Amino acid sequence: MDRAAIFSTVLARQAVRRTSGLPLLDVRAEYHRAVDQARWTAFVEQHHAVAVQRVLAEQTARDPGFGQKSWGGRMAVQLLAQRELQTAFRGWRG
Repeated sequence: MDRAAIFSTVLARQAVRRTSGLPLLDVRAEYHRAVDQARWTAFVEQHHAVAVQRVLAEQTARDPGFGQKSWGGRMAVQLLAQRELQTAFRGWRG
């Protein structure tokens, strides 16, 4: 994650808003939000496949066809993986 690039992007957005007469951003808050988003994106890219496999393993132990029969089942796998990722992210310091 390139924090300098994130900061430059926030400053560029601020400049556009200033020249357009729009309300200015809270640069500090926007920077921290963007850093948090970049951290989340990196975490998901690194752990998504493992989370999906873990959910499938757990759910197919109960129902061998879980997540493979329908669009809704595949969506359920993604939602359960998303929940697992969100829980794990809270303790991640990457």
